[in-house]
Amino acid sequence: MEPWEDQETELSEDAAREKDNVALRLIFVLVILGLAAILYGVFGRRESIIVYEKDQPAIRSASEVLQEHSIPLNTADTYQLQLLPDIGPELAGRIIAYRESHGPFTAVEELLEVEGIGNVTLSRIRDYLTLEGPESTS
Repeated sequence: MEPWEDQETELSEDAAREKDNVALRLIFVLVILGLAAILYGVFGRRESIIVYEKDQPAIRSASEVLQEHSIPLNTADTYQLQLLPDIGPELAGRIIAYRESHGPFTAVEELLEVEGIGNVTLSRIRDYLTLEGPESTS
C-alpha cells in the first residue's frame, strides 16, 4: 500500500466522524427546540383559557371574562380562581384550603395570609375579586 492511500483512509474516517458529530449536534438542537415548543404550549398561553357561559359568545379569554365579571372569593372553585393573573392550580388550591380552614374571607386583603400571595400578586388580582356571590361588574 502506498503512503498516500493511508492518508486518504485517515481523512475519510475523520470526515465520517465530523459528519456524525454534525448530525448529533443537529439532533440535539432539534430536541431542545421541541422541548421549548412544548413548554411554551404548556406555560406560555395563559390568556387562551376558554370559558363557556350560558348567554355569552362561545369562546372568550380569561381577561375578557374578568373585565365583565368579578370572581366570588368565598365561593370560587379552582378553575375560577385560575382565571386571575398569577394564580395557577397550586395557589388556587391554597386559597381554597385557607378558606375551608379559616372560614369565609371577610376582606380581600386576607389573601395575604395565603402562602404564595404577597402585595404584588394581591394588587394584580384585587380588582377582579368580590366577597359576595357571583355578580356582574358591567
